[in-house]
Amino acid sequence: MADEVRALISELRNLNKRIRRLERLEGGTTNLVNNSLGPLLPGQIVVIDATLENAVDWAGGAGVQGPVVVVIGGDEEELVKCTKRGYGKIMVECEGAAIVPGDAVVTAATNGRGEVDNAATVRNLVGFALESKGAGAVDDVMVLV
Repeated sequence: MADEVRALISELRNLNKRIRRLERLEGGTTNLVNNSLGPLLPGQIVVIDATLENAVDWAGGAGVQGPVVVVIGGDEEELVKCTKRGYGKIMVECEGAAIVPGDAVVTAATNGRGEVDNAATVRNLVGFALESKGAGAVDDVMVLV
């Protein structure tokens, strides 16, 4: 009996170690419901949905408050994994004016995309550009969230 208890305790410790490792991998992300009426893809910018708890939707305009970036996408009404502040680097599709490293990136008028706005407040900031993009081009830019 004592050997069985020791074996169970050992197995429990190993499971706890695996859980802690997985939690570290999950750090900086959260699961939210996709309320966008369509699929969301990694790298798309969405905002916290004011009409449904624990959900995200398209921004619907430039510089909208509460932006997050999709890390692992999903279909409508599925859970999608999104960034939280301090997530790290992630590729985001950006449009509009030229972007240089250090520029503030916010939601763009086009669903899922970002654009530069160096007058952004913390409430509408997606993150800071780590790469450049030419004016008028639509291109992926590495952003520090």
